[in-house]
Amino acid sequence: MASMGDPVVLIYDEQCAAYAASGHPERPQRVLSSAARLREQTKISFEWHAPRLAPREAILRAHRLAHHDDLDHEPPVHVIEIERGEVPLNGATTITAGQTDHKPVEPSVGYRFDSGGHSVVVAGDTVPCDSLDALCAGADALVHTAIRKDIIATVPMQRLLDTLDYHSSPEEAAATAQRAGMTTLVLTHYVPAIAPGGEQEWVDLAATEFEGQIEVGDDLHIVTIGDKERGE
Repeated sequence: MASMGDPVVLIYDEQCAAYAASGHPERPQRVLSSAARLREQTKISFEWHAPRLAPREAILRAHRLAHHDDLDHEPPVHVIEIERGEVPLNGATTITAGQTDHKPVEPSVGYRFDSGGHSVVVAGDTVPCDSLDALCAGADALVHTAIRKDIIATVPMQRLLDTLDYHSSPEEAAATAQRAGMTTLVLTHYVPAIAPGGEQEWVDLAATEFEGQIEVGDDLHIVTIGDKERGE
């Protein structure tokens, strides 16, 4: 379990919740085992939680509290459920949630982070939509998932073809950033995985719709916003 001083990433997984609620917490246990390994490597705690779907007893069982007498408390995670609007947190950074379009998964949200006169929007899985445009308006940068629809459309697998309906291509992500007048676009969560040396092809596709800086956001990639554009 995480101590109160540890950084924590909260994992919300509806499928985990369904397993736990049915009395079969195998998937949550696998998630928590993976989280433990990640914590050893990164010193960040990853906690699984699904407050809407799983009863309290199932959540406790998933966290193994019933298996160990010395574990008599739930994880030190404060859950705030929100679909739109400002997230009620105290701090220098304002976090705002906005609806996205990832149907049939609903609701789905993106987040905007405002701090020090700069702002970044993290879109997640979505197709272009008016509510995402509203969240992006006036922001500096957009972090957006992207799939190569031109490649996926050629794969004769219906489950994969279904993803075309609720994800954005590099061009669509770029067009969202362009409409918002952003300076930076960061592509992430690529499907299929980018082949070694193939990053420029993704950048070139996005560049057909976006005039600003385009980054391929691999894990631990760092992008600085604001300094060049605003002279700060």
